[in-house]
Amino acid sequence: MLGKGIPIGFKAPGPYDVGFLLVGGGGGACRIIGSAFQAGGGGAGGLKTSYGSVSGGQSTPKPVLNFLRDGTTYTITIGGAGGLGSTGNIGSSGTGSSIVSSTAGTLHSVSGGGRGSKQSSAAPGSGGSGGGASGYAGQPGSYLTPGSGIADEGHSGGTATSSYSGGGGGGAGAAGNDLHGGSGLAVNILNTTNATTASIGEVSGSDTYYSGGGKSANGGRGIGGTSASNSSYASANSGAGSAVSTGYNQPNRGGSGVVVLRMPSSGYSGVTTGNPDVYTEGSDTILVYKSSGTYVD
Repeated sequence: MLGKGIPIGFKAPGPYDVGFLLVGGGGGACRIIGSAFQAGGGGAGGLKTSYGSVSGGQSTPKPVLNFLRDGTTYTITIGGAGGLGSTGNIGSSGTGSSIVSSTAGTLHSVSGGGRGSKQSSAAPGSGGSGGGASGYAGQPGSYLTPGSGIADEGHSGGTATSSYSGGGGGGAGAAGNDLHGGSGLAVNILNTTNATTASIGEVSGSDTYYSGGGKSANGGRGIGGTSASNSSYASANSGAGSAVSTGYNQPNRGGSGVVVLRMPSSGYSGVTTGNPDVYTEGSDTILVYKSSGTYVD
């Protein structure tokens, strides 16, 4: 007997593959002490992606997610930016982002970026990418060792190589060095027009970069800080580490994290919370989560 209302030859929709980008919150940086650039830049938030030829820390891209179209809830958590720490002019590390299945537990997670160091007061933090070291060789207790990154999420911070400099924070694309933050990673899971509209990452030419390390001087954003001033915060939803601040008791804030899911439009359920931005590119639907929420397949 045929099922009621089911056409002959009908085939129920099956599973579908979902590409993803997962970016943690970037680390904050301390303020400059006196006139010397001896504070370290903030480390970038960890980055994992299935999209493109490389993932964070120059690791192999992750496998795509397989959604079964069975009503599973996927909980998206967006990492917060580090900075404005409770201890005076010392910044704080960012927090992590994750994708968790209601049936299978944590599918992927990344750590927040490590804070930059302040000479004689706060060691650089480790995380997705590590915070930069401080450098003031004439002062005992300087933190000349940078924070470390996680192998498949980012890179270590930079080591200060002179008395009056600090190391830049590590990025998803490269380690930090003396003064400069490590570069972010270009992930074009969303075209640059839509990335600009969504205000995520940092668009440069035909690419969108995420998780760049903060500079010890002259700012830090998604591509290692080339376009920021030394008093600006990192862009929100970029995962970038913060630049060092020149203001008294004003540690700079890193960039918050972001999660992007890209799936065939034929599989998209339309059932979400958290108000993600929704874009269509060709035959795909793309969800951009800038705050925590859910997707039900």
